[in-house]
Amino acid sequence: MLTEKIILPTAYFPPVSWMAAALKASEILIETQETYPKQTIRNHCNILTANGILKLSVPVSKPFGNQTKTHQVKVLYQDNWPQKHFRAIESAYNNSPYYQYYASHFQRFFMLRFDLLTDLNAEALALVNKLLKTEMSLNYTENWEPNHRSAPDYRFLPENNSQWGLENQTPYIQVFSDRFEFFQNPSVLDVIFNLGPRSTGYLKSVNTIIQDKQS
Repeated sequence: MLTEKIILPTAYFPPVSWMAAALKASEILIETQETYPKQTIRNHCNILTANGILKLSVPVSKPFGNQTKTHQVKVLYQDNWPQKHFRAIESAYNNSPYYQYYASHFQRFFMLRFDLLTDLNAEALALVNKLLKTEMSLNYTENWEPNHRSAPDYRFLPENNSQWGLENQTPYIQVFSDRFEFFQNPSVLDVIFNLGPRSTGYLKSVNTIIQDKQS
């Protein structure tokens, strides 16, 4: 059963908790009018590799310095990060059960170019929804509101907590389960490549903590 509207930050291949919360909501409001905070899920995701956790970060520029709003943040392409991200994902998940089924979608995705981070993230989420065969009712903020009393608020969960909004996550077999303990709350990519068609049901079963700043 779907719950009420929630507000979320934009995210680059969102973590499991972001997706779990989104799939349970009747409407999703994506924050774009905030002053852009650096080093968050807005421009990075975590995948599990043979050497442990790897953070994939999208290089960005803030045209208005520290006053730049999230919807104004631009994507930089000087260091060919799309190819590096694709190669990292390939290396991490090539031996997962479903990588070969989905690889071509990601190969095409990383050939695209975007001026704005919010557009990049929207296309990444569209790809995730396509593979999960899900639909989300998405809207974007038009004005900055520090307090959203009408919706549970996920915008300000602490980034130094790897459990970003996660209450509990049932373990599944990850590619490097023989080397590492189960890594909670990775990018949704980890779920897609390891669980394939079962991903949507799994994500809907994950319990999350709604950080409502009004409470």
